[in-house]
Amino acid sequence: MKLFSKKTLIYQDRKKIKLFQFLGKAIVCCKKEANKKYSFYFGNQIQKIKEIKDEADFQKKISAYDRDVQIIFPPQGLGDILIVCALLKEYKKNHPNKKIVIWVTKRHFKELAELYSNYIFDIIHYNRRPNSADNVLNIDAIYRNTTLFNLCQKYKKLKNSIAEAMNISNSCELVYPEIEHINEPSISNTILIAPDAESTPKIISDSEWMTLAKMLCDSGYEVIFNCSNQNRFSGYQKVFWDIKQTVQKVDQMKAFISYRSGLADVIGAFCRHTHQFIIYPHKGLCNIGKFSNENEAITAYYNYCSIKDNFNDNLAHEYINSNNTWFNIVNDIQCHSIGDDNDKFSKIEKLSDDE
Repeated sequence: MKLFSKKTLIYQDRKKIKLFQFLGKAIVCCKKEANKKYSFYFGNQIQKIKEIKDEADFQKKISAYDRDVQIIFPPQGLGDILIVCALLKEYKKNHPNKKIVIWVTKRHFKELAELYSNYIFDIIHYNRRPNSADNVLNIDAIYRNTTLFNLCQKYKKLKNSIAEAMNISNSCELVYPEIEHINEPSISNTILIAPDAESTPKIISDSEWMTLAKMLCDSGYEVIFNCSNQNRFSGYQKVFWDIKQTVQKVDQMKAFISYRSGLADVIGAFCRHTHQFIIYPHKGLCNIGKFSNENEAITAYYNYCSIKDNFNDNLAHEYINSNNTWFNIVNDIQCHSIGDDNDKFSKIEKLSDDE
């Protein structure tokens, strides 16, 4: 039984493994032995995650798994991992006895996966992709026509493409575990700016971000930057919290401003009260797809990646970058009050211990 039944290439030769690209990343489903019948079990808590020291330690870890363990290597982007995890409840309905292990390459990917402990048996945090050295495993790699053009035209939404990759109906709902609320009134007038994104063309310079920050400060708001480099954005506080703390903090703030990024996905999925202001690139997309012109590429990318559409987020305000973007954002922040908006969260569920 294959995890990904459509357009999946199965490599039985353990010495010849090729990872195909999906949105510039890989979706890989790993099996221990190709001739085994797979049954999985979803544990209520992830096993204690031990730091993997080296390749020998990694091989020892994966060799110790039972035969009923399925290792999934999702696309290594924060937003992609979020959607994969948010679909695990639906996946459980089709495969109620499976044991899921998620393999991620970065610390903040692991922090996100840990929020889904009710559905994940274990997490591998090891900074490399699967390769032919993993001869204990057979690897099923998803392959499809992966240009942005084809993804946008066929699937319309990011969620739909990942749902099909997991052999799940794209009409199913995404599930977000409830994160405990914190009460921190001192940051209620604060705006967090996230100036970086891995998958979006860099169209805004640090000096332009600082121009926006000054406009916001002049309007009476406190501004901090989500940035690990303390040498950037002189004169402003820089923070780089873990995923859970970022959600908890942002949910108490006045607003969140960022590129279209994986962190924007996370904020759109989990934050209940905070308005988000998401900026899409106005150029640089035509080269990564078979689009006839830049406007066609921008429109398709916006429709495919829209946080408002993918996450049913009516607190998201989305902009194609232009000369008026900063003015529009500042004006819109001043126009929108912060309050409970239960419509956005009809799909958020608190995970019970027996799920």
